[in-house]
Amino acid sequence: MKDPTIRFRTLFVNQTGQIGEDYVALLPGRLTLDRNWRAQRFFDGVGTLFKEVSIVPLRNAETPAMQALWCEPMEVRQETKDELLALLASRLRRVVADNWRPEACKVILHSSGLDSRLLSWTIKTLYEERGAGWLGQVLFVCSIREAGEFKKIMRYEGWSPDQYHVSFEGIDPANYHVDNLTDFPDLWRRMNLPSVFPLNFFWHMPRWAAIERLPAGHNTQVWHAQWGNTVLESPDGQRCRHAVSLHYYSILGVRPVYADEVVVPFTDIELARRAFRSSVKLGKHLRPALVKHLDPGLARFHNLHLGDDCRMPMPGWLWDRVERLYRDSWYGREVAPGLKPRRDKTIYFNDWWGHYTAASLCEHLVKNGYEITL
Repeated sequence: MKDPTIRFRTLFVNQTGQIGEDYVALLPGRLTLDRNWRAQRFFDGVGTLFKEVSIVPLRNAETPAMQALWCEPMEVRQETKDELLALLASRLRRVVADNWRPEACKVILHSSGLDSRLLSWTIKTLYEERGAGWLGQVLFVCSIREAGEFKKIMRYEGWSPDQYHVSFEGIDPANYHVDNLTDFPDLWRRMNLPSVFPLNFFWHMPRWAAIERLPAGHNTQVWHAQWGNTVLESPDGQRCRHAVSLHYYSILGVRPVYADEVVVPFTDIELARRAFRSSVKLGKHLRPALVKHLDPGLARFHNLHLGDDCRMPMPGWLWDRVERLYRDSWYGREVAPGLKPRRDKTIYFNDWWGHYTAASLCEHLVKNGYEITL
């Protein structure tokens, strides 16, 4: 984004001092496997699978704008509730307008949640003012769990059916993630760092859109509305800083997005500053109030953030297939032979996926000439 943002993305550093978000790109040709490292939902240190690359501590990854935000004095701006909501709506509109590229194919990851509605409604109002030439090609994409409310929101906002899609709608639940789980040669690319959760919705949904719905040679700009609750609902900078730390040291901060460019409007520093410095403290009521401020009818749709779309069936035959892929890999033979998974009935966090995704990465590295010392 053109404006300063709050950093939720994890940074890595290698032994030569190179820093970046792409873990694999920082790996040197000779690697030392850290046998004590384990993939976790939240990392408890800076170590990684290989000793040559580590996680940059958040305190060293924070931008000057972030550090200033954490120390902002509270309640310095006196205003009414309506004035605060108008300021936030105006800033969100500015962030969208400044980052929107009409020539790109925009894939907007959407849910039934409040942040998604705030984003799509803002895009809609700009489109109504600036026309189809400004909008260009857009596709709103949602996971199957929230399909019903998502479609209602899309229809209410006036989007045409060819502008929104439910990912994998109509597929047998037992087959929902077969391709994602068994594409072993490419699994590492979707994980970046080995993970105890083997799915990346920020990868497979934009990738599907790029392959199935967007023109060849497209230029893809992915938008998503995460972090609105963290940035807008935190009553002060220190609590937001704590939430950012959790995300930074989690698999969410590591996951790549399938796109040429990614825009996350709710990481905008000025949105957070306007919420923190206001004399109006709405806390968890701020986002519902902001939705109603934009349009009262937009608030009536149910927010389905109650379950997990990833809790799809994991049948025995699929466990057999992924276990066989692991067993035939270099990692499965040389690092942790004979390792057996805990056969959960659904796809969810499981320590074994950490070994499975590490095996995919090592397979890629070994086949491309990297030397790995155990």
